[in-house]
Amino acid sequence: MTLAQKIQLSITRHIFLAFFTILTPLFSIWMYKVIINGKELVHGNLTTAYNHISSLVTEQTDLLDALASDPILINKNIPFNYKEGLLIPYQNSFDLEVLAITDCKGNIYSKTEGQNRNIYHRDYFQQALKTNQLTMSELLYSNVSKSHVYILCKPLKSNIGMIISSISLDEVSTILNTMLDDSIYNVLINYDGDIISHAYDQNKVHLNIFKKNSFTFDQIDTRKIALGQRVGGYSIDENSALTYSLYTPLKNTPWVLVSKINYNKYLMDEAAVFFISLFIGLFVSGIFAYKLRTNIFSITKPVDNFIEDSRLFLPQSSDDNLINHLNDIMNISRDGMYCSRTHVLNRKYFLLHGNFLMQEHKTRYALLFIDLDNLKQINDNLGHKYGDDVISCFAHQIRTMFDHPDDLIGRYGGDEFIVLTSNFKTTAQLTDKVSQLINQVSGSISNGQHKIDFSTSIGIALNTKANETIITMINHADKAVYQSKREGKACYRFYQDPDILVC
Repeated sequence: MTLAQKIQLSITRHIFLAFFTILTPLFSIWMYKVIINGKELVHGNLTTAYNHISSLVTEQTDLLDALASDPILINKNIPFNYKEGLLIPYQNSFDLEVLAITDCKGNIYSKTEGQNRNIYHRDYFQQALKTNQLTMSELLYSNVSKSHVYILCKPLKSNIGMIISSISLDEVSTILNTMLDDSIYNVLINYDGDIISHAYDQNKVHLNIFKKNSFTFDQIDTRKIALGQRVGGYSIDENSALTYSLYTPLKNTPWVLVSKINYNKYLMDEAAVFFISLFIGLFVSGIFAYKLRTNIFSITKPVDNFIEDSRLFLPQSSDDNLINHLNDIMNISRDGMYCSRTHVLNRKYFLLHGNFLMQEHKTRYALLFIDLDNLKQINDNLGHKYGDDVISCFAHQIRTMFDHPDDLIGRYGGDEFIVLTSNFKTTAQLTDKVSQLINQVSGSISNGQHKIDFSTSIGIALNTKANETIITMINHADKAVYQSKREGKACYRFYQDPDILVC
């Protein structure tokens, strides 16, 4: 795999990793907003259905309240047969299936219901007699309309009978089916939790909503419902769908209105927009990655070619790891720049770096040409191993003395070293450092049979002209070092400065 391919793969991986790292919290935020929005929709849906059903019920309860106070209807001296005729205009005007008057024995007086019907045994009639309040029946079957109805029963103020009317289950079901979203539906239950009417599945009528096979996160407090409060909670239904249910009692009825949202279905609708946005994001990321990879290939192609060519002289094992391969190349490059024995720059790279420094930094430089005295005698009499050891120690002392980051040290020849430094403020500072080096390098070496003294001679050249080159300074320092050797060695000499000489 080439460098370009590795970089392309890494960039692609990181782009998509960053994309999904950003996507995770965004998805969580989106999910949270969807759940909150769904909950708000349930509240809105419940309010709408509640208002419609309340309007339907209130319309009739207001009518019954008015009729229960009507002077003619509450008059004990007017026959019920006459009173029933007074109700017909109201029945037609409000389009009621049942609107009738009864006596205290439960006998119905109605042109629609007939004269022989008696409801005294009905629970809602008995409750109205007992409480003297408006009551509503359970779901009943009407033989007149052949449909299910609820009966409202209101005692007359004179306590001589009741006014009754009916609410059609079909009307209630129509209201329940009026939903803001197809994932939200309404259910009508009684206070025991039995389903009275369902928005879309009448087969669930008579089932208990609290005893269905579901897992409830929030326990519904029916006592709060009885007190007229809205109560809501999350649950997992029998179809493994997350739902949120909101309960509220309907005034003047034994009903509780329930509005529910099926989040599984709601999420499917909302997810379409999310996944379209996700696809667009992935598509844009893909295009960006492709463009970036193409540009990287053009940039890294020369590097790939260089690495491929380097395989000719690098070990085969370095192919296994690109980093190791590049390290091998760097080591080879370093070996080409530095002297492996002394760890200083070779002549070629010293000249390159020296010229660069002098061109970039127009400051005062000193070029030191340092020659190791008596190396030839050491090599001839003791052997080259001893000579190499002396050179290594010699180079170490130079590196220690000139250790400033801007100091440049190189090996010019076998026993010749050069130093380019600007780390001095006065000539005296420079000569102090040179003198220390001469003292530290002076010594002797022995193989047990022969002992040979060694020292160092140093020539110093200063850049006196603005355009002076590194080669010129080396030549000047070279002349100065030869002068120091002629004058006794173990000393330094400035170029063209016969007054400063320490031996």
